[in-house]
Amino acid sequence: MSPTDATHAAAHVATHEAASVVAHAALPASRTPHAMAPALTAALEVVDARYRAALAAIPPAARDTRPASGGWTAHMILEHVTLANEQYLAAMRAPATRLEASATSDVSWRATPGGWLLATSLTWRVPLKAPRGIVPGPAPRAQVLDALVHTHDDVRQLLTRVQARDWRAARLRSPFARWLSLNLGDAFVILLRHGERHAAQLERLAAWHADAR
Repeated sequence: MSPTDATHAAAHVATHEAASVVAHAALPASRTPHAMAPALTAALEVVDARYRAALAAIPPAARDTRPASGGWTAHMILEHVTLANEQYLAAMRAPATRLEASATSDVSWRATPGGWLLATSLTWRVPLKAPRGIVPGPAPRAQVLDALVHTHDDVRQLLTRVQARDWRAARLRSPFARWLSLNLGDAFVILLRHGERHAAQLERLAAWHADAR
């Protein structure tokens, strides 16, 4: 790509960034687990479809090419989301198992203040620095999209297991800020919002690659 083409592509990315809104699914009016679990399951399936479509729009030879703006490659974006999901799932499994053994309940879920703020911040069109442990390296794993979708499969399984339990009763620490206490519902929503955020990033990258060709 010539310097002129690179300048044009960088300007396109900047314009697209400024105009874009992080698309995110609306949560159901009812916050009971019976309403939330299927809604979150469906929303994660939409996210998976967005990742597949965006990656398919990028030529295989370009999926490890950084954009002119210097951001992550397509495979690095997917690796980052996979790493984050794996860390959250590791923190969620034990509380979910204990909750599954408790009495059934359909008490409405309520976000903790910290959980609400974190999930909401992921919908903002502002750069957020990734925690060190989930900054992707230059060589993401093979079949990284499959690995990402597998983590979402695990989340969907957890949602099914605790669909009739009180999500507020299961507590965990954020894997990236140990001082931040979350409930299980917070973690589910944070994973969804994080996935939606980076699906939008991958879609912008696909648009840049299309313009650069």
